[in-house]
Amino acid sequence: MSMQYTVSWDPKVLELAALGKFQLKDLTTNNFGGHKAAEGLLTFSWFDSNLEGVSVEDGTPIYQVCYNAIGEIGNSSDLTFVEVPVPFEISNKAGEIIRFESIAGKVTITD
Repeated sequence: MSMQYTVSWDPKVLELAALGKFQLKDLTTNNFGGHKAAEGLLTFSWFDSNLEGVSVEDGTPIYQVCYNAIGEIGNSSDLTFVEVPVPFEISNKAGEIIRFESIAGKVTITD
């Protein structure tokens, strides 16, 4: 079981601040690549080393990303999953690639 993807945001509006609240076995900050955070990209890759599969209830957050608002009041940024530089890939414990479904978010800076 594994998954990988990239999270994107507007770096003129948001700045990556912290990662935490990990809810999967062996998930740590080491699973994230912040090397392109200044460009508004956070890469993610996780692998179940036991090859047993891991399940969580639908709607369970598996981690938390925190940002600092650096834009002006009224600015907003979409939060989306993109395939560059790390493409979407989610697999089940049989090694089959399963469909990646995401819902974009949006952050608006208010006073």
